[in-house]
Amino acid sequence: MPIWWWGVEGAELDTLGERVVPFHTFRSVVIPRAGLGIDRIESLRGRHLGMARGAFYDERINNDDSIIKDAIADPFQGVRMLSFGRLDAVISSDYLLHYALRQSGLDRKQFDPIFTINERRYAMYARKGLDPVLIRQLQHAMALLQRKGELERILVRYQ
Repeated sequence: MPIWWWGVEGAELDTLGERVVPFHTFRSVVIPRAGLGIDRIESLRGRHLGMARGAFYDERINNDDSIIKDAIADPFQGVRMLSFGRLDAVISSDYLLHYALRQSGLDRKQFDPIFTINERRYAMYARKGLDPVLIRQLQHAMALLQRKGELERILVRYQ
């Protein structure tokens, strides 16, 4: 187990490590292919949804067996498959999906508007039992990066 790592805040990681500091809020979003009428979770039933292998976006999606979940390597592959009609929609984080769309150069008319599923936060975690002095140093370093606007400058590149 590493000394520290990043992850989506939640009970699962809280059992594995100590939450050091939250640092970034993101949204889980879905982009549908144009003209399919997909605009909420319920309208995904019976449809092919591209989602990263092993990812957990929302229990309403992950636990709904009527939504056909097709594994994709990443949102870049998902957007390409969507444009070829091989998927009905793709789910990802807002930053990754917007970045994939921008990098793809595809015409946005191929897609209906993106809709939000939920909002979550990334956090830094530390190995349980890590020296409290090191944890305070990590918290101080993250606070400094936030105060100087460094994290925001990085994230803006992906919007």
